[in-house]
Amino acid sequence: MKRSRRSFLLLSATGLTSGCIDQPLAPEDRHRNHDEEERVDDGVEERGDEGEETEPTEEEEVDEGTGDESEDREPQVVASDADWPSYAADRRNDGIAASTGPREDTEDISLDVETPLVSSPVASEGRVFFGGVDGALYCVRGSSVEWRHIADDRVASTPAVYDETVYYGDDAGVLHAVDAVSGDEVWRLRIADTFDLKPDITGSVTFDASAGQLYLTTEAERVHGVDVEGPTQLWRTEVNGEVVTAPAVEGEFVYVTTRGAAAFKLHRETGDVHSTHSVGDSVRSTPAAARRDVWTQLYFGSEDRSVYSLRFKHVGGTDTVERRWRTPTDGAVRSSPAVSDEEVYVGSDDGYLYALDREDGSELWRYDAEARVRSSPVVTDDAVYFGDQQGGVHAVDLSSGDGLWSYETDDRVRSSPAVTEGDIYVTSTDGHLYRFLES
Repeated sequence: MKRSRRSFLLLSATGLTSGCIDQPLAPEDRHRNHDEEERVDDGVEERGDEGEETEPTEEEEVDEGTGDESEDREPQVVASDADWPSYAADRRNDGIAASTGPREDTEDISLDVETPLVSSPVASEGRVFFGGVDGALYCVRGSSVEWRHIADDRVASTPAVYDETVYYGDDAGVLHAVDAVSGDEVWRLRIADTFDLKPDITGSVTFDASAGQLYLTTEAERVHGVDVEGPTQLWRTEVNGEVVTAPAVEGEFVYVTTRGAAAFKLHRETGDVHSTHSVGDSVRSTPAAARRDVWTQLYFGSEDRSVYSLRFKHVGGTDTVERRWRTPTDGAVRSSPAVSDEEVYVGSDDGYLYALDREDGSELWRYDAEARVRSSPVVTDDAVYFGDQQGGVHAVDLSSGDGLWSYETDDRVRSSPAVTEGDIYVTSTDGHLYRFLES
């Protein structure tokens, strides 16, 4: 059973907001109607991936000078104990925290910003950033809203923050750069074409510090690469369906999943497609990338009720992609996996959070959340945290799969939590930012 919060501090954003650039229009004047909860037919039979299973083979030796993408890998910017700079912590979307989190029934604080929240929070240097359905990016410091920046439309995507600049997209197809301290606009860049029927940047933006580039996707079936110094759109690549997920970056390549039931590997400098792989149904799960030997391994879920592991390599100008394993669940998988050295953690519409073996996809344990799990989990040293579609927030022991504590918000939790200095932040469509304090 989920427990109600022990203590509750309601701080209305009204009257606490400083640094506002503008007042947003009423939602009915500026937003079209978005169906936040698309119907899922639970009676559909499980659909498999077309094509043969490929068992993992012995890792191949790669001669020097063959162009292995693992050579001369550039440094990865990862979340520190005090920061959670992007969706799922870093450009690989692996969801791994550098700190512990609250294991006990914990004190919580909530801040009401009076608009539904589906954007996941990110954190940097004591500030927490997230988007609102009212068309604003919020900056929270301490127990109040420090500033908000007004976008051109709803902000459902998760921002990325680097070097005191916050980058985020909106449903009008506009990419924004905002000073993280003052909330002042640095620049804005329209990504969408004027007549795009679905210009929405709903997938989270991914910042690649090693290249000074942002990668983002739109429901107009495109992936974009942007140089933040210009700002300049370097490339855009058409894919086979709407993209509502965040890109993952590993080495020289960008990986995306689409509602066209496929995963794509693109070169980060040119946007050229190097390889693709089809699965059984639409993908609304953001991929997580990891590196092992010469292979980049990709993990994501699909609406064919399965979790997938693919692996890619680029050697001597030749691209290879294989399916390593596929693990079925009893519901569509829209949650995005968190990937540790040995395990994969992911939620399903069947109401369970799964812990799977990273090498073969076998089930290690499952935890019953008693509601659809579309929130993407995050992992600390000893626990995993996530939300559910009935408003629950859960902490689960990493080793056993036993529940540590649960908490009820007043509406759905679709966002992925952020972990900073041992505390957990999560947003809910009830309009609150929640903070769970490490005891």
